[in-house]
Amino acid sequence: MPTSVGPNTFGEENLVFAFDTGDTVNSYKGEPTENLLSGSTKQNISTWSYSTPGGVDCTALGETYRGGQVYRLQDADGVDPDVSVDNYVMYNSVGNVETGSQYAFSFDLRVIQKSNTSNAGGSGNGAWIWYGTNTTNIAFADYEIGEWNRVSMTVTAGVSWDLNVDYIIPRIDYDNSIIDVANFQVEKKSHATPFVNGTRSATEGLKDLTGNSTLDLTNVSFDSDAQMTFDGTDDFLTLPDIDTYSSTAKFTVEGVVRAIGGNWGRIFTNGSNGVSGSVTGFINTDLIISTSSSRPYIQLRVGNSGFILGTQISENSWSGDDFVMYFAFSANKESRTGTYLFRFGQNNGLLQEELSGTYTPGTSTGFVENRLGAETDNEAYAEMDMHMFKLYNRELSLEEMRKNYNVIKGRFNI
Repeated sequence: MPTSVGPNTFGEENLVFAFDTGDTVNSYKGEPTENLLSGSTKQNISTWSYSTPGGVDCTALGETYRGGQVYRLQDADGVDPDVSVDNYVMYNSVGNVETGSQYAFSFDLRVIQKSNTSNAGGSGNGAWIWYGTNTTNIAFADYEIGEWNRVSMTVTAGVSWDLNVDYIIPRIDYDNSIIDVANFQVEKKSHATPFVNGTRSATEGLKDLTGNSTLDLTNVSFDSDAQMTFDGTDDFLTLPDIDTYSSTAKFTVEGVVRAIGGNWGRIFTNGSNGVSGSVTGFINTDLIISTSSSRPYIQLRVGNSGFILGTQISENSWSGDDFVMYFAFSANKESRTGTYLFRFGQNNGLLQEELSGTYTPGTSTGFVENRLGAETDNEAYAEMDMHMFKLYNRELSLEEMRKNYNVIKGRFNI
């Protein structure tokens, strides 16, 4: 039983699939990326060469952080607190640092001693700070002494430098500061992603907590925090072919979603539309976020029983507000019983806090695939963030759904 799905949630012994993007240890590892400084040699900053004037002492400490060697950096001359030292990082070994491209430089930082003027900057192809554009800096004064933080800065690389010799140059103004650093990463991206010493593929970024499935993030997007998101245009996530469709299927779908826009987007589906306008043409399960007269609706239909639920969420029009929603619904096609529960948060004008009830599932058994974010015929894309999602191979009762909701409601403000 996956212990990281809880704590104390009901039905865990019947989980056949689960992920949680907030669980960065067991489930969400981050978007696909390549660390241009990967490799043990490139991570050893004591091998970096230094320019003059001044100098920096670099000492490998007898400790590691998140698997990486910790290095202590401090002013070496002890005279001029404003000396800036350019640390040439892995000369001519980063690859093509392309003019006009965006790069992100990140590392783990622990401030030991600081002053209000201390900061760290970076340059790529000679241009991250001095000749690049859209740069960001890291001020040591922003962080508590003794605490580890993952920090990052970004840049748009400027003009080529030194006959196109490619290298990355973090520039550190120490100002008598003492800092510990570990786990350096440079990526050709507009934002930093979680650290990896190498590459992280599209199938390594989101782990199924039950350990039974592999997820492919090729068809989803990522926000500025490197979290998985769905853009409402062409994003979807294919789930395992767990039985949610046969005439004897017993299942529960549960999750937390932040719905950003309402365009008849499919939050979850395991089929697609059939004959237009025909209730019997609806194949299996659709959980839909939609708008009517600019107002948000949540809709649920299962099997060939048509719309089980088609309820307006808020009296206000959808004007850029987000809806964070806990959802759970079950179906037992053999006994023709089903239950649903929806709870909402983070929006004014909610018509009610809870939608719940029972229904009679339909009998259709057609199946394409279990999917988040779009119909299986690549239409009705949802604009949303899916924070967590679970599939069980049995019905959860309404009481169990409510208990599960109570466990996680504080985390999502719902």
